[in-house]
Amino acid sequence: MTPRSNALELGHEGRKLAICEVIFGLETLILSDALLCPFCLFAIENSIVSIDLLSVGDPLERSITMQTSKNFWRSAVTSIVIIFGLMVPTTMSFTQAGINRNASVFPPYAMVFGKTYGEWSWEWWEWNFSIPVPSNPSFDSTGGNCGIQQSRPVFFLAGTATGEPVTRECTVPSEKPLFFPLINVECSNVESPPFFGGTDEERLACAQAFIDDVGISTLKATIDGVEVKSLRRFGVESPPFDFRMPAQNNILFLPNVTSGRSASDGYWLMLEPLSPGTHVIHFEAALVSGPFAGFSQNVTYHLTMR
Repeated sequence: MTPRSNALELGHEGRKLAICEVIFGLETLILSDALLCPFCLFAIENSIVSIDLLSVGDPLERSITMQTSKNFWRSAVTSIVIIFGLMVPTTMSFTQAGINRNASVFPPYAMVFGKTYGEWSWEWWEWNFSIPVPSNPSFDSTGGNCGIQQSRPVFFLAGTATGEPVTRECTVPSEKPLFFPLINVECSNVESPPFFGGTDEERLACAQAFIDDVGISTLKATIDGVEVKSLRRFGVESPPFDFRMPAQNNILFLPNVTSGRSASDGYWLMLEPLSPGTHVIHFEAALVSGPFAGFSQNVTYHLTMR
């Protein structure tokens, strides 16, 4: 028996994405509280409950609606107590519960330093917009510019603006999480079509349309050779945001344009701080349809954590 898929509304504009596939024995459930995962997995696998994942306005307001009878709630409370009680003495892991929890990766519903993935994607774009092309990490072929303007509590890594494969070396403070796009796009009110949007809604729809052309099978990421699973779960939209950029040599190649308003969409990962020493991060993604089919990301970082 295969329980039905559920839908989560992500983003400030309420875009619906199918992110929960429950195939008996394989579970990629996204929940607002990870502690509920063992209970919800138990409920689903035993056909006790139908779970709808909803977002009301802001992603932080996600809730779980369980459609069932009053009699179920009596047994549900008992089940929660029993399962949570077992978790404490046995230190049940996500793997033991049957849940694919990527080690070292913050789940896509996580708050990191008080911000969601979507809000960090906005911060990433503001960072990227602010750096002129000659020193911009997205145009860097060696990693020599990776430390530019890294004053935030999260360290940003960049993809490649050219779409060509690139290998970079970078030194990162070992206490900082790492945040980077597997592939991303933004649309603004200062660019020409097809990247133009006159309203917040149009800009988000514009970005979504490009990311809809990403081949899910092309999404790949490894940390020290270990594959990150279920990458489609990490599709993230930004809220609308304002940005500033240099008058010359900006990443939009628009002379004397220094500000605008944008929205973005993409696939992102936030890594927990890596241990001191050397690490290798690799990620790939590609557009497989649409006007920019063939554009891809193939990026390798050799990191020294200090």
